[in-house]
Amino acid sequence: MFDPAAIHGLLQTPEYSRAVTEGSRAWKTPEDIDGFVSMRQEHQTNMLERDPALKIWAVLPEGLLRQEVGGRPVMRAQINHLIDLARTVPSITIQVLPHRVGAHAGMDGPFMLMSFPNGRDLVCIESMRASLHLNEPEAVEAYRTTSDLLKSDALSQKASLPLLTTIAKDLE
Repeated sequence: MFDPAAIHGLLQTPEYSRAVTEGSRAWKTPEDIDGFVSMRQEHQTNMLERDPALKIWAVLPEGLLRQEVGGRPVMRAQINHLIDLARTVPSITIQVLPHRVGAHAGMDGPFMLMSFPNGRDLVCIESMRASLHLNEPEAVEAYRTTSDLLKSDALSQKASLPLLTTIAKDLE
């Protein structure tokens, strides 16, 4: 998964999720916000605790990680959560795409490339009001190439951990 605007919901802390939800202004009442955040957390729990484990590979732009969504304490906790996931959940790979890379293959925007043991692979492109699902082999292959390029431009998970730790310390 790649999204330059927000950390994917499956990797969010509840506080970060709330800040993103409130910031989007898509939800009008506190009850709606509470309901959406609760639903997102339940979905996260269901996905991360399933057997077999859901394999997640996220490439996160450094700028996204330095944006103080929800304020410094919320963002520091979010970064520490990512560090914890990368260190303790074997099915999750987190790579940071550093600033120094400059222009990169993901400049076209967010996407999720999903592979299934049975059936065709799928690309999902989501926005606030729409969701596009592509399963044509040519489109999927174009996004697979984009994903491969992003993963090769990003730091490895091992090399990403010290940068994540530095970003968390910078938020103290």
